[in-house]
Amino acid sequence: MPYPVLFTLSGLSRGLLPGAGWAYHWGMKLECNIDAKGKAVRLIWGILTLAGGLLVLFLWARPVGGWLAWTVAVVLIASGVFGIFEARTGWCVVRAMGIKTRM
Repeated sequence: MPYPVLFTLSGLSRGLLPGAGWAYHWGMKLECNIDAKGKAVRLIWGILTLAGGLLVLFLWARPVGGWLAWTVAVVLIASGVFGIFEARTGWCVVRAMGIKTRM
């Protein structure tokens, strides 16, 4: 039995995730689910993580090289950018999944 299509080339169609049993729409709007304190914490976390990723990039990954150094740098930078995104939009991915957080 083939799995339903998750997305088309436009990325905006509906489909079922294999084995998940629920529909996901790529174009759904992000609703604010954190308060000002949560936004501040995520912004600080994002900035510090992004700065750490840039430090790792310029002090370890570029001079030394290797897959581990580049992987650590990319993960830190992506985490920092995502934290800043969460702070700017007021949306937390963990809360969106229904998990209660302290902030």
